[in-house]
Amino acid sequence: MRSVLVGLGMVFVGSVVAQTGMPRETFDAASIKPNSMGGRGGGPLEFTPGRVSGRAATIRRMIIEAYHLQDYQLPDGPTWIDSDRFDLEAKAGIPASEDQLRSMLQTLLADRCKLVVHRQPKEMLVYALVVGKNGPRFSEVKENDPGPPKPPSGMKFLSLKMTMAQFVEDFFNSPIGARYIGRPVLDKTGLTGRYLIELTWAPDDDLIANIREQLGLNLESQKAAVDTLVIDHIEKPAAN
Repeated sequence: MRSVLVGLGMVFVGSVVAQTGMPRETFDAASIKPNSMGGRGGGPLEFTPGRVSGRAATIRRMIIEAYHLQDYQLPDGPTWIDSDRFDLEAKAGIPASEDQLRSMLQTLLADRCKLVVHRQPKEMLVYALVVGKNGPRFSEVKENDPGPPKPPSGMKFLSLKMTMAQFVEDFFNSPIGARYIGRPVLDKTGLTGRYLIELTWAPDDDLIANIREQLGLNLESQKAAVDTLVIDHIEKPAAN
């Protein structure tokens, strides 16, 4: 999981791997230009095979997408990485995968913004996902079990044959889950099988209460060390 301790003090300059001498992955053509048309932007970048783009995006958003982070994993930085807006257009010479595009974006930020970062654990408030006193309210599934019935209308998360670690990663630590929960979530359930998890909620619902009532799981507030990215150096991108 991305949100648990990963590394201590290792410095990253784009996607350079100094220890092995591996070449950097780069875009065939790329531009980062100040946005002049207005627009809120700042949301996720658009990744398509061989291409990544964003309109009125902040440099913070580009860094988060390049390193595949949650917002809380980039806690600091100069004010302009949140206020200044840029249009990003970058194309690879091949139909690169999303992981390759993220690596190329790291290189682009190192080249255009002189970005230097390192990973560092930081203690912060998290939620521990634990089983409630009456046990989980979902079932372990086997390989040939039939699919679930059609759920009621409303926003919904459905998991078939998924481990709890995958559920935490795909739901709680996704942009949707992070927006509703607002903290990292760690799997402390101790459940080791694969499960069918059905969760429905409306926009105004208390999602934590729904999780408790529908799934028999609790979110307990704790402090834990979370992997974060620290900006050592960054400059505004030069005109290109």
